[in-house]
Amino acid sequence: MRPEILKKIRKNLLYIVLALLVIGAVVTTILLDIQGNEPVIIYMDRSSSSDAESSEDTESDTVAESQRDESGRTAPLSEENDSCPDDSSSAGSGADEASIAEEAPAYSFPADINLVPKEQLMEIKGVGEATADSIIAFREQIGVIYNMELLLEIPGIGEEKLALLKEYLYVSPDDYRDMAQEAYAEITLPPEPEPEPEEPVITEEPSPPERQQVNVNTADAEEISQKLLIDIELAESIVGMRDLIGGYSSVYELLLAEGMSERLLNELSEYIILE
Repeated sequence: MRPEILKKIRKNLLYIVLALLVIGAVVTTILLDIQGNEPVIIYMDRSSSSDAESSEDTESDTVAESQRDESGRTAPLSEENDSCPDDSSSAGSGADEASIAEEAPAYSFPADINLVPKEQLMEIKGVGEATADSIIAFREQIGVIYNMELLLEIPGIGEEKLALLKEYLYVSPDDYRDMAQEAYAEITLPPEPEPEPEEPVITEEPSPPERQQVNVNTADAEEISQKLLIDIELAESIVGMRDLIGGYSSVYELLLAEGMSERLLNELSEYIILE
């Protein structure tokens, strides 16, 4: 080789190497693209006639060329291509249905009326959004729905709809209360306040009457009875004996009166006047 050529080669060696690398990369890309392409498969029916084979080859080539996609790949021919749906679309549809099924919440009935959400209420046949909102608002207003009969207080819910709701909803035993007992408790009057204790009235007992002095020779029977505190019979007996003896000159003469005793006379002696 001539020295001039070697000198040029050495001078441009870097450019030559870069060119070779670029060519290698292009070749590798082409080979990978060829390997990634699907092979062209042509299905042909075998016949005994060479003319038929030639005709079918021609038709197969034509169909194969018509079915090449934009990337240059050729779809395999099959008698079922026209009639069978695409497997990928079927698989995609099934996946969509599965994802929808997973996203949709699964509600179970019967459900606790105090826990059921609005969306689950709307799953009940005959319950729309307005009725569901009314039930939720009523539950928040009273705190706890302790009896299904309370739902009759909601406008738009009658006996028929209540019977339907009872098939899907219930009240927990912890929350349940009987309507009759609650109604009785509501109308029961509160106990009357106990009256304030009155101050005791102190009544003074009358002091027993005291004996008074009396002239038994001049007083009548009633005055003698009142002042000496003796019964009227004894007083009349004293007056009768006085009239009989013409008057008393001694206290002891009173013993002549019927009913007078020495003990009683001793008690009365200081109150008896003989004038």
